Amino acid sequence: METKDFLVGTKNKQSEFKKHINLPLNHRTILSAPFGTGKTYFLKEFFTNNKTEYIPIHLFPVNYSVAENKDIFELLKYDILFKLLEHDIDFEEVEIPYDVSFYYFIQNNYESIFLPFLKCIPKIGKNVSEVSNHLSYLLKEFKKQHEDNQRSEQDDISSYLETFSTKTGNIYEEDFYTQLICNLIKHIKLKTDRKIVLIIDDLDRIDPEHIFRIFNILSAHVDIDKESNKFDVDQIILVCHIDNIRKIYANRYGQDVNFSGYIDKFYSKRIFEFDLIKEIEDKIHDIFTSLSLESKGSTSSLSTIRSYNDAQTIIYTLESAIKSNLLSIRKILKILNTTVFIGSGNYISIDSQSYSIDDFRILIAIHFLKQIFEDEQELFSILDKIRDTDFRYKTDKSILIEMLIPFLTYAFHSLKLKSEKKGEIKIDEYIIDFTIKQINKDRTFRLETTYTFWDKDKKNVIDTKNINYFPLLKHTLIIVNEHNLLDLMHYY
Repeated sequence: METKDFLVGTKNKQSEFKKHINLPLNHRTILSAPFGTGKTYFLKEFFTNNKTEYIPIHLFPVNYSVAENKDIFELLKYDILFKLLEHDIDFEEVEIPYDVSFYYFIQNNYESIFLPFLKCIPKIGKNVSEVSNHLSYLLKEFKKQHEDNQRSEQDDISSYLETFSTKTGNIYEEDFYTQLICNLIKHIKLKTDRKIVLIIDDLDRIDPEHIFRIFNILSAHVDIDKESNKFDVDQIILVCHIDNIRKIYANRYGQDVNFSGYIDKFYSKRIFEFDLIKEIEDKIHDIFTSLSLESKGSTSSLSTIRSYNDAQTIIYTLESAIKSNLLSIRKILKILNTTVFIGSGNYISIDSQSYSIDDFRILIAIHFLKQIFEDEQELFSILDKIRDTDFRYKTDKSILIEMLIPFLTYAFHSLKLKSEKKGEIKIDEYIIDFTIKQINKDRTFRLETTYTFWDKDKKNVIDTKNINYFPLLKHTLIIVNEHNLLDLMHYY
């Protein structure tokens, strides 16, 4: 089978995002989406396509190896500094703040100022060789600017404020690295019309203490100056899933504490809700073309056997999950080009009787779904949350529901149907009347099934078009698992 690539177009979403961050007085943005939806890829693509307008400083705190909470912001600053040193900067034109740098200089020497930075480079996942030339030149400029200076006398208040502002870990800190970063950014701004954008990615994947450490330092700056950002960057983009941050906040501070009042200072206009659902829907055909069933030594993509009830069940489930925003791009990439082997033969044997496989194609679909969702709990969760979309394929939706009835009613007959079985079952909000029996056809037995769906009070019959299919599929999967029906079927 031909291997399919999965490239989602983001042109429309990029245009929407650009309009958002360019809104007047929009200095801070939260880009929110669940894990695996392509947030990082989207941002990298966006800033690559708009490199003449923006200079991104893209950080991933999840990569930091941090022992103590107070260190998290120091590592963030070192990472920013590292990114800035990658740019072509004329350090002779960069003014290194004397009042801050000398505080360190008299305690140690100019090399020691940069020692913490050098020690933390492995923690932020960088290689010092990438910026060694720039760092060496910066050290020389630092020494040249300060080697002849002497510390001036200051009054007690000034001395206290300097000590307070240069204390590592203080949320109001304005230490050497902070001011050096500000001066480097100022220098870059003088050389270009591009906006400096600080991106802090994967916020909801780091330790909760570190999340709020970063938030509190950023908010302390906002409290002082609502019209500017920390480090004098033009735009700050915080990347996370806001629902995760909300849950973490409630767990830390309590359900009754106002989250909106806390979080709204971290964005200027509104949270940018990111998703590529429409773009992914345009690629649904490519997804199904890449998924294949192998049987009898031949392989067929789902798209070419979509008239089969098992293939339609799989397509219906995956397409509804995608449209319900329950299948992330990361998950789609994992299942792309999957081939599931389903054995050979055209019948199954139960209790020494042979049945046509056509009555049990739901088992093929379940076998396939269990293979592409290695975590079965994830599959259960998706079936719980999925929004039942319009069924628009060749087979009537009632046929797919009919395939479930022999398994939903398993307790009445254990698939040993030498006589007709009738009964009533209740599943979620439905009551189902059923009749099931076997008939002899073409040397194998076929199942003949009839059913009626009622509401929970059994007053009104429900049209199958209005039945929520996926809770029924989940119950079928549970019964198949509970009785090991996949193993018992000789077909497999």
